[in-house]
Amino acid sequence: MASILDRDPDTDKKMDPRNSIASDFAEDAVVHDFGYSPSYARVFRSLGAMSITMAMASGWFIPSFLFLPWALTTAEFCSSMPVNGANYWWTAALAPPLISRPLSFIAGMANIMNALTRIASFAWASSSSICTIIGLFTGWVPANPIIFAVAIATYATWFFTASIRMDKASLVFISSATLVLVSSACFVIGLPVAQKTQGIPFTSAATVFGDYTNYSDWGRPVSVPFTFFCAAWVITGWNAPSAVAEETHNARIVAPRSIINTYCLQAGMGMLFCILLAFCITDMEAAASDPA
Repeated sequence: MASILDRDPDTDKKMDPRNSIASDFAEDAVVHDFGYSPSYARVFRSLGAMSITMAMASGWFIPSFLFLPWALTTAEFCSSMPVNGANYWWTAALAPPLISRPLSFIAGMANIMNALTRIASFAWASSSSICTIIGLFTGWVPANPIIFAVAIATYATWFFTASIRMDKASLVFISSATLVLVSSACFVIGLPVAQKTQGIPFTSAATVFGDYTNYSDWGRPVSVPFTFFCAAWVITGWNAPSAVAEETHNARIVAPRSIINTYCLQAGMGMLFCILLAFCITDMEAAASDPA
């Protein structure tokens, strides 16, 4: 079994999370100390290296437009059949009687797995962002166990807020929405202002909307659609009103309207952030080659 003392003297530098290959070296070093060596290439890591501008412009707008019928269909179902069961209830009601129960079970299990994986994914992303922001100001480099602990705390906070009765949770929801709007406004206004005051040039519009350079090792038929996953991962939660329709007054109107408004707001704000970042990232090649 390899000893920590036998490592390459540059390992600490390589394992700094601020290094572009930090995550790979950190994972490899852990398994190496236990006598194992990685045998599977990280083939999907390079998929994200498709042109940053393409991913931020077309790579957000196209999937947002393609997913819109999904939101419209959910809103229509919620208007005609406003029940808390949502997908699995609608499946049981509309599918052929012979297969309605199996399909309803599959839809229900898919809902559960989707919720579990989505919560875990967002909790980890939130905790990573929090730790990274703290590190930018303090130089603190959190290890994976610390990030995991913050993710658990984030999840516990969400669980607590979700356990509050709907009639008493309005203040929590209003506070959360206000925090998101204020932080978003600070980002949208602060980033270009800070870049301008520091004399950093902006990326040209021709590059932002017309650059489709492929920096990955994959062909465009693979790498271009893969940029759509960012929008698919972020534009979520808009169907939540369909799960509480029975507790909603005038649900046939309010719930569908909330679904459409939420979807459009998420897609629009995401597009705004992506375009803003595309104009503010001046070295596209360096950004595309950095998996961090």
